[in-house]
Amino acid sequence: MVILAAITAWYAWSANRQASAAESQAKAASKQAEAAERTLAHLQSQIDEQTSIALATLLGSVTELREAAAHWHQQIIRPMPLDETIEVNLLPPQWVASLERARKISPVLFERLQSLQRSSRDVSRSIRQYCATMPPNRSGGEPGRIQEQLQKVDHDCVDVWNGIARLLPPEHVNAAVGNI
Repeated sequence: MVILAAITAWYAWSANRQASAAESQAKAASKQAEAAERTLAHLQSQIDEQTSIALATLLGSVTELREAAAHWHQQIIRPMPLDETIEVNLLPPQWVASLERARKISPVLFERLQSLQRSSRDVSRSIRQYCATMPPNRSGGEPGRIQEQLQKVDHDCVDVWNGIARLLPPEHVNAAVGNI
């Protein structure tokens, strides 16, 4: 009987020790889960912030493209001669980086920016050809066609800008509203 009591006591002590160890492991796992949750929340916050910065940069690129189109629209309608050797590129210098950001953010946005890039390159080429081939008085129907292309680029810029704005938090959009 004493042996049975000793075995039962030892079993109870062992079970208690295992329960304590399991409780300690559960507490440690809970702490790890909380730490992982905080880390994931922090990482998500950083991703959201980087996405907002990238979108704001995209807004800036589209705004810059729109301003370049407006500039060339004014240059084309002026009767003054244009330099035949002038470099015409409506796309801002950071356009390639903007495309890469858009690719990472949204395939639809990336495709829209690629389309905008193609139309901008087409109108840039048209302006270069116009400057190189037309006499100084710039008569003929070419300015009208170029102006139509520039208006399309402007319209596409506004569409893309609005698409980007829908992806941004309102506070970032409000800060950029005056740019378009």
